[in-house]
Amino acid sequence: MSNKGEQRKETILVVDDIVENLEVVKRALTPKYRVKAAISGQLAVEIAVSQKPDLILLDILMPEMSGYEVCQQLKAKAITKDIPIIFLTGMDSTHEETQGLKMGAVDYIAKPINPPILKARIKTHLELSKTKKKLLHQKQEIENLYQKLNNEINKAAQIHERNFLAEIPNCEGLSLATHFQPAQRLGGDFYNFIKTGDKLVIYLSDVTGHSLEGVVFNAFVKEAVDSYVSIRTGDIEPEGILRHVYQQYCKNNYPDDYFVCIFLMVLDLQSNELSYSGAGFQNFPLLCFGNGERLTLKSSGPPISLAISPELMDFEAKQITLMSGSTLLFSTDGIVEQANGSLRYKNRLKEAFYNNCHRPPRKIVQTINEDFQSFNNGCQQADDDITYIVLQVD
Repeated sequence: MSNKGEQRKETILVVDDIVENLEVVKRALTPKYRVKAAISGQLAVEIAVSQKPDLILLDILMPEMSGYEVCQQLKAKAITKDIPIIFLTGMDSTHEETQGLKMGAVDYIAKPINPPILKARIKTHLELSKTKKKLLHQKQEIENLYQKLNNEINKAAQIHERNFLAEIPNCEGLSLATHFQPAQRLGGDFYNFIKTGDKLVIYLSDVTGHSLEGVVFNAFVKEAVDSYVSIRTGDIEPEGILRHVYQQYCKNNYPDDYFVCIFLMVLDLQSNELSYSGAGFQNFPLLCFGNGERLTLKSSGPPISLAISPELMDFEAKQITLMSGSTLLFSTDGIVEQANGSLRYKNRLKEAFYNNCHRPPRKIVQTINEDFQSFNNGCQQADDDITYIVLQVD
């Protein structure tokens, strides 16, 4: 039992070139601590490096190597830099005390040694040292956890980015351009194009969350739409796709406070007939015909969510034929709701689009980005994800 108790004792290294002083300190501390003694500065450094005591009591005035030099060497070594050092000295000088503290000592005790004061100071600094080590350990654990989480988020971000098509499909007589700027590293917005036969499916979704949950929902939406298009043998129309997404959503039994907002279009590449339907989209697409006529493509379907009664899930599609020169802009609400003071960007977005809808889609995207940055105090990033698509019939 006594050996185990001895192992639990904290080690104090006492450094003094006078043996009598070492004995005084040793007698005072031995009942509670494991005491090591060094009669020179060089020996003190060797013992500190090899045994790493819990605290060092260090005399300042010693031949060959002073206490200041010992302290300087120990603080320069990674293995000993965190050991608390208390200077012991017979000098009564504020300058000496200040110098010792500047070098990294935690305290300064004047000789002759008063055992009760010495014990109290040692106890205080050992407790502080333990607390510091504990905090450093916790900090390291937090940093490790943060790094692990950061790696997972980066992987999720890569998955999210890979889900976006690397290239917009080449459709004769049609030009497309897109823009995506997440509010955080992981976005809750998603867009996609699926070309199947003479039809082009285009959709833009805004799902719950901007972190890992957003990636999960984006993956779900993509899988649901892809699966419908891949197995469908007859006509592909928006209402059927959205109803399929809703049915798959119900099967996954997501929480009631989660939702998917999506605007989906099916364009017939032969006739330029556009069928469209929305679920929970309040920011309706803007359309400018080649003759300058303007139209807003409104769709009042509810968001896809288990919190909404199935009877209300109405995804009835509407149709319109796009003439040559028609340009369409549809976006999530991140860009239109971005505020600068009391002003929101919504009206400026309309103006930027309508004033430039005769230009190629990529130029329209560039102009909107520049105008938004000017509105948003030079910043391209907003409080919410910014995602939009520009479509133009040649």
